[in-house]
Amino acid sequence: MNTVLTVAGIVVTVILGGWGLYLALQRRYPGEITFVSESVIWLFDDIVENLPDIAITYQDKPISPDVVLIRGAVVNTGRVDLTRVMTAKPITLSLPQDCKWLGRSVIGHSPDVVLGVSDPGTSELAVEPDLLRCGEFVRFQALASMSPEAKKRTHAGFRAALSFAHRIRDTQPIRRTALGNPRRWRRRLLMSLVMCLSGAAMFVFFFFVSPSPFVGTRVMYKYEDPPGTVREVTAVPREDGSVRVRSLDGKYRREVPAREFVVNSLGGPERCKKVARPLHYVLMVSVGLLYVVLPCVLLGVSFRRHRRDVRLAKLLGVTWDTLEA
Repeated sequence: MNTVLTVAGIVVTVILGGWGLYLALQRRYPGEITFVSESVIWLFDDIVENLPDIAITYQDKPISPDVVLIRGAVVNTGRVDLTRVMTAKPITLSLPQDCKWLGRSVIGHSPDVVLGVSDPGTSELAVEPDLLRCGEFVRFQALASMSPEAKKRTHAGFRAALSFAHRIRDTQPIRRTALGNPRRWRRRLLMSLVMCLSGAAMFVFFFFVSPSPFVGTRVMYKYEDPPGTVREVTAVPREDGSVRVRSLDGKYRREVPAREFVVNSLGGPERCKKVARPLHYVLMVSVGLLYVVLPCVLLGVSFRRHRRDVRLAKLLGVTWDTLEA
């Protein structure tokens, strides 16, 4: 039992230490900006082509097949307020190569946020708030014209091809996230619980119900070498026809031909002795604990992400039904 607790302590310490190091590296700057992707819609393919009775126009002209609608929000999720004095380069959202912005509009923001948004016609869209306090946001939607290469991408591929940049003092690179549907959280929760319970059942079975994998049986012989010195040894046959002989106290070790072993052994096997396999034991304890601990860690990460999504959705006033599935 002491060995189990020791190995468990080591595994938990390593996991918590790694998690602490990750958080320290991720949060080395107090400022943090998060871009929340709400939806990416191919206006022609997703709406006009599927619903031919609906007409969508842009600047009094029918929408072209290469136009995409991007909706998202910029949120100050850091621990410091962001001001124009701190900003050398504003928050910019860049399209893939040969794409350009057609138009944009701000559809929501925190009270008293004064901001500027760059004019369309280029591949970069800049968001420049005069002051963005902790927890404040700017929601916008924009139309973009896609290149033929960009149009070959899937919705997720196009979203991943968007790039973000800024030069704001003491602020981390922009984080990207998409609000997850609650159904996905419930599926992750169920999967993590099943893995955790399965790992716990395996752990209990191997270490408390059937500990035999950690105990081996060795046959003991009376062996005389040199003449006049008799000791208790174990013998392990080898593929080359020799026998590896080892005394119980570990002070005598030899590999001898099988014929010599038969001559020097005094009679047949004396008795059988159960011996522990500490290496197997530690290895199996570590694996068993990982089966229990890792699902719990994944569950914690998933819960943290879900709680963040709920907080962001409430902040932005977004309902789950408006998000992409």
